Amino acid sequence: MPPKHHHRHHKHHHRHGPLHPHRDPQLDALNTLIDEGVISRGKDGFDQLLTEAKKIDPSGAIEKFLSNECVGLSPRIALLQLEANRAAHADREGTELNAWLRTAESRVVAIIPPFPPHGTDWLDDEWTVKILSIDHHHVPHHLLDEFEAEIFRKPFECRSQLRTADLIMFDAYRNGDAFARQGVVDLVGDPHAFKAEARFCVHFRPHPDDEDDVPLPDWILTKLTEI
Repeated sequence: MPPKHHHRHHKHHHRHGPLHPHRDPQLDALNTLIDEGVISRGKDGFDQLLTEAKKIDPSGAIEKFLSNECVGLSPRIALLQLEANRAAHADREGTELNAWLRTAESRVVAIIPPFPPHGTDWLDDEWTVKILSIDHHHVPHHLLDEFEAEIFRKPFECRSQLRTADLIMFDAYRNGDAFARQGVVDLVGDPHAFKAEARFCVHFRPHPDDEDDVPLPDWILTKLTEI
């Protein structure tokens, strides 16, 4: 029997719409409150929307955007505006990071799961992707299928791989300051463990990990891009 040959699937990024095909949990929660009648559907429900936005997003980012950009709109239309703004922001940041990665010498991306699928939509399959599963989190199949990513689980292996990475991606939480899981901070907390030009890409989740979140080092914040 002839040997089987594995043909890698190549993606082509020709986008004509929002970057995020996956739902935003904060927007979903607010839309559900409209569906359930907690937030009125008419323009008189806008103040109710602001009140609920404070509860769902303690960082205040949603409330600030709605207050600055959506006054006078019904809650549903205001949330559509917010969704479009978030998608456009992620698209701009992804495009800029992709352009920057093309100038990097090795074009290596290290991802520390969990990380949402929509946060990696902008990556080209020509990059070398490495998964650093320090807490043995589930590794999304799309990373293995589309990027043929290597998985590293032992702490010394993960630290070794960080030294080769141009871009490091992980999730975090923001409530004034930025926080990440203890295992992530332990892994990325040493500024001498990376290339000097390495950058960090973070997806801010809508909720804290009360048992495990600790502040991110200040030096990382200066090299951070949010997706």
